[in-house]
Amino acid sequence: MKITYSLSKYLISSFMKWFLITSGAVGFIFSLFDLMELFRRTSGKADVGIGLVIKIFLFRFPSYFQEILPFVLFFAAIISFWRLNRSQELLIIRASGVSIWQILAPLAGVALLIGLVDLLVLNSFSAKLLEKATNLENKYIYQKQTPFSISKNGFWLREIVKDHQIILHATHFDEKAQTLYNVNAYIFDEDDRFIERFDAKQALLKGEYLQLNHGWHLQKDGFPEQFKTYQLKTNLSVQSIQDSFLDPKTLTFYNLRSYGALLETSGLSATQYFMQWHALLARCLWLAVMVLLAATFSMRPMRSGGTIKLIVAGISITFLLYFLRDITYALGSSGNLPPLLAAWVPTLVTAFFATTKLLYSEDG
Repeated sequence: MKITYSLSKYLISSFMKWFLITSGAVGFIFSLFDLMELFRRTSGKADVGIGLVIKIFLFRFPSYFQEILPFVLFFAAIISFWRLNRSQELLIIRASGVSIWQILAPLAGVALLIGLVDLLVLNSFSAKLLEKATNLENKYIYQKQTPFSISKNGFWLREIVKDHQIILHATHFDEKAQTLYNVNAYIFDEDDRFIERFDAKQALLKGEYLQLNHGWHLQKDGFPEQFKTYQLKTNLSVQSIQDSFLDPKTLTFYNLRSYGALLETSGLSATQYFMQWHALLARCLWLAVMVLLAATFSMRPMRSGGTIKLIVAGISITFLLYFLRDITYALGSSGNLPPLLAAWVPTLVTAFFATTKLLYSEDG
């Protein structure tokens, strides 16, 4: 028997109602914890008022809510199925010849649609707000500025060394050799007044200094002088350069791959950006899979008993899957796993587990 339009509409409306309720409840709980954490971090900072803390929180909230969206959909689905089961509606629907897959198809489709809207529309909005929140945190909480930018002509780094600042430009970076190529270094005092400039074909990272090779040195009110080697005081390292990159979560889905390509062109590692791109794409499908997972733990007939225990088990397994996702994400971002594999493993594992269990339940 084919599922009717009216039945699909009824199931979807029930699911969406609990999705909105669950979103509000989970969002409220998250808000309390996030605000408490922000107030804790800003305590003792006289220049950070309540208004600024709330502003940072509001900018952060959309992006962080996207992270827990699979959880929200899982709880919405599990409550919706459990209520249909408890009221015997699910039993009646199944008795009329409708299979589990016919019941789940419209709900999984709605979840997938939510995922697509989240990926293609909301992500652009939330990433830009998170970037604003990050800039405010860096300025008022951590008292630091974003020291890195990149373009087709190479990348720029900014570093404060004692009473002066260095603005460094390079067209390419060899991470293994720890060498920068086609380097321009501009030295300014703390009032942003020009002091001197260095141009070199290459520069080696030496920990406490940057060894410039084969270049020119120009001082304020002076003439250019050629040098073979020059040791420029700096604290730059491979790690500090990588730490200065933009947070992948502050880039939109549309910009992640192009930004990563710019990094790779300059010889910098872009693994974490490709990982984030695949993770966002995988999350879109994971939302639909979470509906299937919820069904495996809440569509069991009430007369069989143990439904509450089954739901608790489902929630526990969901936490384990989230833990698996965090592990694979970390491994993918660090380059220990290919980003494609690391991003899609949690989704594929969830889909395999849910599909197998549902097939077993349907076929007996």
